Amino acid sequence: MRFRLTEEEERFQREVSQWCQEEVPAQLRERPILGNHYILGAGAVGDITDADYQLIKQFTLKLGEKGWLRIGWPEEYGGIRMSPVERAIISEELRRHRGWHIRMADLPGMIIAHGTKEQKDYWLPSLGRGEIATCLVLSEPDAGSDMANCKCRAVLEGDHFIVQGMKHYLSQAQRADYGQLLVLTDPEARKRHGLSRFICDMHAPGVTVRPMLDMAGEVELNEVWFDDVRIPKDWLIGTLNECWLEMNMDAPVGGVGAGTSIDPFDAFIDYCKETYRNGKPLSKDPEVRRKLAHLAIDHAVMTQISWQGLSNNQRNFGKPRKAVTPQSVGGGIQSVGASTLPMISKEWNPRFAQAVMEIMGPVGLLSAGSEWAPLEGWAERHYRMRGFETHAHGTIEVLKMVVATRGLGLPRGPGS
Repeated sequence: MRFRLTEEEERFQREVSQWCQEEVPAQLRERPILGNHYILGAGAVGDITDADYQLIKQFTLKLGEKGWLRIGWPEEYGGIRMSPVERAIISEELRRHRGWHIRMADLPGMIIAHGTKEQKDYWLPSLGRGEIATCLVLSEPDAGSDMANCKCRAVLEGDHFIVQGMKHYLSQAQRADYGQLLVLTDPEARKRHGLSRFICDMHAPGVTVRPMLDMAGEVELNEVWFDDVRIPKDWLIGTLNECWLEMNMDAPVGGVGAGTSIDPFDAFIDYCKETYRNGKPLSKDPEVRRKLAHLAIDHAVMTQISWQGLSNNQRNFGKPRKAVTPQSVGGGIQSVGASTLPMISKEWNPRFAQAVMEIMGPVGLLSAGSEWAPLEGWAERHYRMRGFETHAHGTIEVLKMVVATRGLGLPRGPGS
């Protein structure tokens, strides 16, 4: 099977690449992939300097002027129509040129699908221009993979909901202006009912963001505490107490996924080709070749799965989405495709991190700041960040259960 772009798509790719070369700030574009600042991926801006973040904010405004933050939006709010392949081309070129943008995709889909006209008029223009940084305010200590176990409360008092509770493992909350907040508004309702979604001001009185230092000494995740936080009742998005069904029908919009997955694997292979040990490149060592070959096979599988998903989206482009009913809530077969790739990658990433350390040897243990550390200490930091990361956005066990039950039709296990 061969994947190739049409002549028109190749021409579009060249145009996007040229634009990126001219517009992406040189300070970001010229950094090496296997550098200490790239371990969290281009989409993760938790560990960058304030000066770099200002560059990213300025570049985000350029994306807004281009219209690439409003792909799939309604035309009356500046939306533009692009095929999944064109959208993927933009994302890939931005990734290749380190075209970072601030996180802003957590609100538009919810607002477009379930917001009132007044809410759309108020929020979408600034979101579409790239002026608002966002985050998801969903997970809790007892509501991670089982999001329906949410305990953070919101009680209506007059024209405001009063929010009390705690959220944790929130990506980029320390940079966000507003977040998508999931709260319990009816504690007497049965599970998956009684939940509602709001837009919350991350700088409102009573909101406390506490950075969580990770094993690399960086801040990407946060705890957020709500202490009698007042949220205007017209910031409720969708139906009170019934957001669980609506969450599965958010509009598939939000612009391009600019640079969300800087892939270090190919770059590490280049490193092995260029680095000599005992008079020959690392890539000529039989044991190194064996490790890389095993990784490359699964890496190719993940690439094919990504292409398959893109192909399915391309075939369905322009067709109406199937309605989600209470009986089908959870995504059905759509959830299978969305679960397979992260399931494989969660097993692959720790294997890659371990292989990097084994191939590089003792120098791989040197951290950033050491004059002898190759790749700016990338290997050591990569191992601490990716060597044990199997739980984010759903554990491997949860993803396997989704594939087994919704894809293969197997019965659910005891207690699952």
